[in-house]
Amino acid sequence: MKSTQDPGIPPNRVSAIPLLQALSAIVLLLALTGCGEDFTAAIAEPHAMVGQQLERLGKTLDNEELTNALLLKTYADRLSQSQPDLAPIATALKRDATRDGKLYQNLLNRYKAVPTSIASRERYVAAYQELQSLQAGSDPIIFNDALLDLVNTLADLSGGTLNRINIPNDSSNTTLQGKQVAGSYLIGNPNYGEYRQDSHGNSFWEWYGQYALFSSLLGGRGFYDGAVNYNSWNRQPRYSWYNDYGRSSYGSERELQRDNTLKSEMKQRGYQPAQPQKRYGSVEGSKRASTYTTRKTDFQNRSGIKTGSGDGPRHYDSPKPQPQKKSGTTPPKRSSSLFSSSTRNSSRTSRGAGGFGGK
Repeated sequence: MKSTQDPGIPPNRVSAIPLLQALSAIVLLLALTGCGEDFTAAIAEPHAMVGQQLERLGKTLDNEELTNALLLKTYADRLSQSQPDLAPIATALKRDATRDGKLYQNLLNRYKAVPTSIASRERYVAAYQELQSLQAGSDPIIFNDALLDLVNTLADLSGGTLNRINIPNDSSNTTLQGKQVAGSYLIGNPNYGEYRQDSHGNSFWEWYGQYALFSSLLGGRGFYDGAVNYNSWNRQPRYSWYNDYGRSSYGSERELQRDNTLKSEMKQRGYQPAQPQKRYGSVEGSKRASTYTTRKTDFQNRSGIKTGSGDGPRHYDSPKPQPQKKSGTTPPKRSSSLFSSSTRNSSRTSRGAGGFGGK
């Protein structure tokens, strides 16, 4: 059967995943481990599959096959030329279109931290859930959509010279106290900063390294130059692909738990977290993110162990307590589809400008 490829991607440049062979191996492995306690053997196959997908994503970035990565590079070069003092930020964001960038390196570092020698059911469940998240994050279609936040960040820094993607140019959802917030789409994304608490228990966003220029350099350009308070920022719907949709499909369990904690503290102070607006990004990317999120929830339900929330977009509620299944010695039963169909067409990366479902 002839595969369908994105019109914006040259054909035959991304190899397909050998799904049938991998599926057969997983089914056989589960049958063998169903009456034993070899968790190390049970995690070996999904661990190897995610490693292979990460390497394929790296080669995809090397070959410049993602349309949003190409757009990001173009925007970064134009901004650097028109506003040289913003070149450090533009260059840092441009790097995320490569395997040396924070987005790819963070996925790689998380993958390296997943244990391959496992002696307990609880550690097996945690490792498998992390591999599920990493599989989603290393899917080229999902990764391509994740670059939307960086493209729109550069568009805002250009002062309107560069067009936003799927976000109205006159939108006020990226402002605070009536002023544009530089880097607004990246606030809440752990690759670029973190929320820290002051002496009164209020959480404020703090940028990492070179991204501190968002607050220190841009205040005099009409941008908001104060600290971004978690409660003030998150009680209104904002545009951010990662915060609204990416976190729930491939965010780490640590990040999910941290977000749940901040949301609980926000409610205790009398504020109601906002719900995301209409989904944006590619249609295919939206389907993929939803599929991965559903699979994480399904696995959590069948494993009998809850470790954070994976069943909804931004500001999801913590899952209701479920009766714990008896902790046996065998890996929890799981469907082999968890590591199958969503990687079937990973070479069909999302289109760039003009290829997204609009707001």
